[in-house]
Amino acid sequence: PFAPSIFESLMLLIQETELSETKMALLETVRVAVTKLEGYIEPYSDAIMAMLPLLWAESGEENLIKQAILTMITAITTSLKEKSLKYHQLILPLIRDSVDPNSEMAVYLLEDGIDLWTAILQQTPTTDPPPSAELLGLAACLLPLTEVGSDSFRPVLELLESYILLSPHTILSTNILDPLLRALSPVFADDSRARLSDFQKTSELLQTLVAAISLPAIPTDRREQALTHLVSSMISTQLLDRKSTRLNS
Repeated sequence: PFAPSIFESLMLLIQETELSETKMALLETVRVAVTKLEGYIEPYSDAIMAMLPLLWAESGEENLIKQAILTMITAITTSLKEKSLKYHQLILPLIRDSVDPNSEMAVYLLEDGIDLWTAILQQTPTTDPPPSAELLGLAACLLPLTEVGSDSFRPVLELLESYILLSPHTILSTNILDPLLRALSPVFADDSRARLSDFQKTSELLQTLVAAISLPAIPTDRREQALTHLVSSMISTQLLDRKSTRLNS
């Protein structure tokens, strides 16, 4: 019974206080409450989400506050599950800003941005309603993050797998598939034991893509066209040759 007044007071304090440390502490308090309440947070989620864009803009170069905002949104998304879809228009630009390798913010926000992105994909249904064009378009932002050996490589592969399951044709589009396979090909050229787990995970990703294309729900002509396109791209990017060489070695 005290939740409405508590959330109202906390959000008012967040907007009024000027000290970054205080803002972060208050945001963390709200995040913990959101996590504990789970789905019961819905009556208060609109008010919480409404204040975050302005808080993000006002934080300037205070990247710790931006981190707190991203973790807050991740908690809300996880708690609301599919009901969080209504916030995508607000959330997706924040993810784009957080993972942009050309932005200084990415140094501080990349991990939290990927966590939020993962939560968004996990809570997005494949149909009814189908994924938005904005969410599918965000898949192109994964391409600069596929640097082999980077700390973000494995989480990015998991995001790619989520996109494959959500919309295989998005990953099969020429503007994504070809540069993606080129980016992944060094995994199969490196035969060191240190890269063995990357090789296995990347192989599993390609297997998931083939399996998604082969689903009975996809018309036969589109299935054959997609498989032909995939094999052609693997040949043109030399990924198939490198994968065969790595397997033989």
